[in-house]
Amino acid sequence: MGLEIVSSTIVNCEAKYGAGIHFDKSNSEVLIKGLNVSYCFSTNGNGGGLYLEGTGGGNEHVTILETT
Repeated sequence: MGLEIVSSTIVNCEAKYGAGIHFDKSNSEVLIKGLNVSYCFSTNGNGGGLYLEGTGGGNEHVTILETT
């Protein structure tokens, strides 16, 4: 598993890309379950809460469950 986030809260964050979560590895799996992301902002408009970079190779698997 490349990235696994379960039963978590991310609040009040700011960054250029992916203020809450910035995942930049392709050919990996991402599991997000029970995540609350609030008040996260991107300074350039790309991925305030969640930013997945380097995807597009066709081997990625992203699962998002029970998330607000």
